[in-house]
Amino acid sequence: MRNEVDIIKTYSEAAQLNGQTLDNAIKKIENVRSDIIRTSQIQAKETVKSELSEPLAEFNKHADKFWKDSIQIINALDQQVENNKWKHTFTLTISAAIIIAGLFAAFFVWLPSFDEIKQRRAEIEYLTPKVEELRAKYNADFQTCDGKACVREETKGCYGSKSTGVYEL
Repeated sequence: MRNEVDIIKTYSEAAQLNGQTLDNAIKKIENVRSDIIRTSQIQAKETVKSELSEPLAEFNKHADKFWKDSIQIINALDQQVENNKWKHTFTLTISAAIIIAGLFAAFFVWLPSFDEIKQRRAEIEYLTPKVEELRAKYNADFQTCDGKACVREETKGCYGSKSTGVYEL
């Protein structure tokens, strides 16, 4: 029995050694795997960096040129606005003065003067009794027909349209 125990013990020790060796091998494999992943990541970063460095530098160069050109354009436009400010102000002032002068001229041309108003009132005062006299004498009815002066009167012995009794003046 001693022999069997020794064999089992030997197998047990061998299994422990094999287990430790196996554990060591697994740890080494894990370390190698980690090293491979880390190396792959570093290589990928370097590859991406080397592949993109030239296009990125070109892009940065174009972006810098764009911003410099934009600044020059903005400064030129700002200078143009500053130079043309007085021209625009003068043009707007003259235009406003012409429009206001035109309105005043229209106001005085189309509105009657005080003398014309007095003359028209005098004409109305003169014609009002005459119209009333005609109304009374001929039984006339003065109206406005389609924008024209019309009179309605007795049609007996008169010339005109007897059916309507309306005659244009």
